[in-house]
Amino acid sequence: MTNDTVIERICGRTNASETFVMPFNQIKFVFRSDHIINGLGFNITYTFAPAGTANPLIKTTTPPPDKCRSVFLQSSDGGSLLYPSTGNYDMSASCNWTISNGAPGMYITMTIVWKDIEMSSTCAYDWIAIRRVDGTQLQRICGRTNNSESFTFPVNQLRLEFRSDSIINGKGFYLNYTFVPPGTADTITLTPTPDKCAAVVVQNANGGMIKYPVTGLYQNSAVCSWTIGTDQPNMWISLVLQWKNIEQGTSCQYDALEIRDMNNTLMEKICGNSSTPEEFVLPYNQVKINFKSDSIYVGLGFNLTYMFSPIGTLIPRTTTTPRDKCLAVFTQDDKGGSLLFPPSGFYMNSASCTWNVGTAQPGMYIVMTLMWKNIEFHSACGWDSLTVKNVGGFQLEKICGNSSTPEVFVFAYNQIQLVFYSDSINFGLGFYLTYTFAPASSVVLPTQGPGKCLATQVSNADGGSLKFPPTGNYPNNAFCTWIIDSDQSVEWVELTIEYANIQFNQVCMYDALEIRTDDHVILRTLCGNVTTPETIVLPYPRVMLMFRSDGSVTGLGFSLSYVYVKAGTADPSSKTDEMDSTPLELVTTTAVYEAETHPGAIAGGVVGGLLVLVIVGLLLFFFVIRPRRFAAGGLGNIQVRHSKGKQDVSMDNPTYVN
Repeated sequence: MTNDTVIERICGRTNASETFVMPFNQIKFVFRSDHIINGLGFNITYTFAPAGTANPLIKTTTPPPDKCRSVFLQSSDGGSLLYPSTGNYDMSASCNWTISNGAPGMYITMTIVWKDIEMSSTCAYDWIAIRRVDGTQLQRICGRTNNSESFTFPVNQLRLEFRSDSIINGKGFYLNYTFVPPGTADTITLTPTPDKCAAVVVQNANGGMIKYPVTGLYQNSAVCSWTIGTDQPNMWISLVLQWKNIEQGTSCQYDALEIRDMNNTLMEKICGNSSTPEEFVLPYNQVKINFKSDSIYVGLGFNLTYMFSPIGTLIPRTTTTPRDKCLAVFTQDDKGGSLLFPPSGFYMNSASCTWNVGTAQPGMYIVMTLMWKNIEFHSACGWDSLTVKNVGGFQLEKICGNSSTPEVFVFAYNQIQLVFYSDSINFGLGFYLTYTFAPASSVVLPTQGPGKCLATQVSNADGGSLKFPPTGNYPNNAFCTWIIDSDQSVEWVELTIEYANIQFNQVCMYDALEIRTDDHVILRTLCGNVTTPETIVLPYPRVMLMFRSDGSVTGLGFSLSYVYVKAGTADPSSKTDEMDSTPLELVTTTAVYEAETHPGAIAGGVVGGLLVLVIVGLLLFFFVIRPRRFAAGGLGNIQVRHSKGKQDVSMDNPTYVN
C-alpha cells in the first residue's frame, strides 16, 4: 500500500498474538508517540503468501473507502473539496488528495470556506495538512470557524492530508482553490518542519505579516527565525506588533521575540502580554524576526504586520549600538541622518555614549535640528547632558532640559561628535535630532536655537554685521558660535565692536564673547560694558566668534560689524601688535555684582570677593595715595589689557601705550 491509507491503527497492551492478512505486496508500518507516557513497544513477524491462500478464519483487513468519502472537483482553472461528502467524518480516518496544475510558474490560491475539525493547541488529534509534493508541511489546520481564510502558495502542486484519531469527530471542511499567475495575490509562505516553528508568513511588494503559531499555543524549546524585507534600496520597515502573549521576564530571558538587523545586531527584545498595537520603525530594508522559548511556560505567541516606506517618511525606532546603555537609532548617509536616544523608554543612569556625525566632503557645514529633548536639567548642564564637540574635542554646545520645540544649530565643520552623559541619579526620555550636510556658502550663520542663539547677521563679499540678540536680553545657558570667513587667504578681518553689555567678571568667567582663531586659539575675551565703538584688526582670513552665558545674570548682548582688508595694510598703530603670540583681553575695572545660584557661582563669589578687596586697594592707591582721574561710564570702564601688560588704556577714549 503506497498511498498512505491507514489499514489498521493499533495501541494498548496484550501478550496474545494477533494475525492480519494484508491484500498487498507492500505496506508501511508507522509508529508515533506523544510527550507524556511511553511503553515497551511491539514485536511483529510477517511472511509473504500467494493471493487467496490465507486462512479465511484469519482477520483480513481492507481499506475502508467510506472513511475518505468526499466531493473533489478539479479543472484547469481550479476546483473544490468537500470532506466528508455527508455527515461527520469518521474516526481513525486517513485521506489524501492532490491539487495540481500542469502549467509551470502558476501559484495556487486556496480558500478554506469553513472548517469543523477537533481542536487542539498543536492540531495533534484531528487535522488537515497542506504539503508540498515532496512531503514538506506548509500548514496544519484544525478548529471550528465559519469565517473564510485565504492563502496563496508559490507552487503549482499541493498535497492535502486529513487525519483523525479514535475519539472525537466533526463535520470536516470545505475549500476551493484557483490557479493564478505570480504577483496577482499575496503569497503565503508557511514555515516548513519542524512544527515548533509553523507560522503564517505573508509578504508582498508593500509589506506583509507574521502570525506565530498558526493556532493555539507555541511550543516549549522553540527556536525560530524569519527574514522580512524588500530588495528596494532606500526603504525602511514600519512594523506593528498587533498583539503579544509571550512569557514575561524582567529582561525577556525566558521566552522572547527578537528583532535583529542582517548583521544579527539586536534591536528589540520583546515579551509580555499586550493587546495594544505597538509600532517599530526599522531603518533597514531587511531584518530578522527571531523567536525562542524555554522548557517551562508557553503562550499564544504574537501577530505582527509590516509595510515598506521610503527613507525619511517615518521617525525611526531601533537600535544600532550593541552597548545596552547606549542603544540608539543612528542613521547616516551622504545627505545627513538622525539620532534617537534611547529607542524607547528612559535612558539609563551612568551612561557615556559617543556618536560621530559627518561627511568626507570638504567645505560642508552640519545643520542639526534638535526635534525634542528630555534630559535632566541643571543650570550648567552639570548632571546629564548632550554635548556637541568638534573632532579635536572642543565643546561647541552643551544641552540639557526639557523642550518639544525644535532647535536648529549650525556647525561650521564637516565632522562633529555627539556625546551623551548621565549621572547616577535621575533620568529622562533622552532626545531626537536630525541633521543635514550643506555647503558653507548656502548656510546663514547662525540659526542655532530659537531663544538661544538667534541673531541678526548680514554678510557679503566685503564684510558684514552681527547683532546678538536681535532684541531684549540674551538668554541664560546660551552657547553660540558664528564664523567670519573672507574666503580669501590674503585678507584680514577688521572688526568693530559697536557696543557690548555682557555680565561682568574680572576674568569673564560667567558670560563672555570670545574671538578665536579657526583652531580655537583665544584672541580676545570680552565682558562688561562697551559704549564707544572699538576697532580691532585680526590678522586672519577666518575667525570664530563664540558667546557663552551661565544660568543667572543676562545683558543686552553686543553688536559688531566687520570688513575684509588686504593683509598687511592695517594701520601699524592698530591694536594687533603681538596679538598673534600674546592675545589681548577686554575686561572691566569696576562693575555691579549679582549673586549666582549655581555651584560654580559659589567659587566665583569667593574669587569675586577677593577681587573686590584688590580693587578697593587699588582705588585707595590711585585716589588717595596717587590721585588720578578716572572716567565714569555704564557698568565701569573698559580697559584693553595685554597679557604682557604693555597696554593700559581706558576704552572710553581708547589709545595704546607702548
